Amino acid sequence: YNTNLEGETRKQNSFDVFAQYDWHITYKWEAVAALRYDYFSDGRDSHVTPKLNICYKPLYNLAIRAGYGMGFRAPTLKEKYYNFDMSGIWIVEGNANLKSEVSHNFNLSAEYTKGHYNFTASMYYNKVKNKLSTSAPYFKSPTDKLPYLPYSNLDDYSVCGGEIGAQARWNNGLGARFTYAYTKEQLAKDKKGNTINNQYIPAREHALNVRVDYDRQFTKHYGMNIGLQGRVLSGVKNVEYKDYYDVSQGTVSVSYPAYTIWKLSLSQRIGKAVKVNAALDNLFGYKPKYYYLNSPITDGVTFQVGMSIDIDKLL
Repeated sequence: YNTNLEGETRKQNSFDVFAQYDWHITYKWEAVAALRYDYFSDGRDSHVTPKLNICYKPLYNLAIRAGYGMGFRAPTLKEKYYNFDMSGIWIVEGNANLKSEVSHNFNLSAEYTKGHYNFTASMYYNKVKNKLSTSAPYFKSPTDKLPYLPYSNLDDYSVCGGEIGAQARWNNGLGARFTYAYTKEQLAKDKKGNTINNQYIPAREHALNVRVDYDRQFTKHYGMNIGLQGRVLSGVKNVEYKDYYDVSQGTVSVSYPAYTIWKLSLSQRIGKAVKVNAALDNLFGYKPKYYYLNSPITDGVTFQVGMSIDIDKLL
């Protein structure tokens, strides 16, 4: 029951069946295979999706993994039957003819651990057919005051990327972690070939995460952890409407610059039950020149302090 649903009341029954088998072939080889079946009564939509992952350990401390997984998502009642005025911006319009989304995911990764050190590397490729999304707004007639924002299936959409990481933890309490991620998205288009105005900023191609911390238990009743962590993100461009209240004015390309955000934190353990935490977030006071749906909403340095008490450990 939802007042935004066209016709107000819609009903759907759904169920799924899932089976998985984990096979330890040898000491070096392991395979995990799975099958899932989903059924949705609205439209009698159903699909079988398989998954297969293989792990090979040529050395005791080296693991290589490869996998494939199929994804399936049937359109929700909201996506099929919504029809309402969204705050005077546009009329959200469901699409009863939506097709189900089917995706294919391929991934390959390696992990090596020795002593105090751990290294990882991975790459992936995702391809999505009939991706469920909103399409470009349009006017049904010249007399319409608001444009319609319809749900639709996008043409083939894909994203690929990879990540490398390294972390270490030494006996003196020092620890460090480093990860770099690369992401490349295909430009989303609808079935008519129109570029879709993304409601979120596209993924930034380059992202670097760093953390350094020191953890020490000085006495039986006092210990602490002090850490510095930061993110460095590359710049990105996004196509946006000049005026969301008048989409007939067209779109404009907006550039979001690269930025970095850092956080300094201190956690003190007092006795068995008390923790006192303090943090300086956005340490260097980064402020975006332009705020958007998923841009950082920081407006300067933030100081946080808190305390937690585990009552069970006091008793």
